[in-house]
Amino acid sequence: MKKTTYLSSIISALNKLNGMGSLNEIYDVIEKEGRLSYIFSNPNWKDNVRATIQRHCIQTKSYRGSEDLFRSVYGLGEGYWKLKNFDSSEYDNPIIDRQLKMIANLDISNTEKEMIIKSRIGQGIFRDRIIQNMSIV
Repeated sequence: MKKTTYLSSIISALNKLNGMGSLNEIYDVIEKEGRLSYIFSNPNWKDNVRATIQRHCIQTKSYRGSEDLFRSVYGLGEGYWKLKNFDSSEYDNPIIDRQLKMIANLDISNTEKEMIIKSRIGQGIFRDRIIQNMSIV
């Protein structure tokens, strides 16, 4: 029987989330799957999930030559990840669809809701560049 690892659980969770999702969504799927029984006795298991993703993403400082499997969706620090080989178009984006559902109760038009969500795209990259520029000064 093949041992379940953090990596295999993350890949399985992202596949169930149509290839991408927030860290909280990934945690929820891993918990519901229940294949990593030791997460219930390890209070730091979510840190291990995040570290595993970062070790397998060439965009991060934690990458050490492991298989490059993940990509940051909105930029590092935003907490949204996707499987590297997953493609979605701007018009068929499950993350935007899920965020629209979360803000569905706001008293604004669907166009305004979508604009709010899309305005977040790329903010992580902008944040990283500002931090990088501030450390130069």
